[in-house]
Amino acid sequence: MLNFNRIGERPLLYEIDRIEAWDIDEELDFRVAEFLYLQRSEGKLT
Repeated sequence: MLNFNRIGERPLLYEIDRIEAWDIDEELDFRVAEFLYLQRSEGKLT
């Protein structure tokens, strides 16, 4: 029997940190995510 779940029958879930999970819905969200990325790449965030 087919099951049409958008996640699937047996999803593999795991936690990621809040910075990696930043939702980008608008341009401001993108700018914040870009800032966080740059800070992390410079070693200022862990």
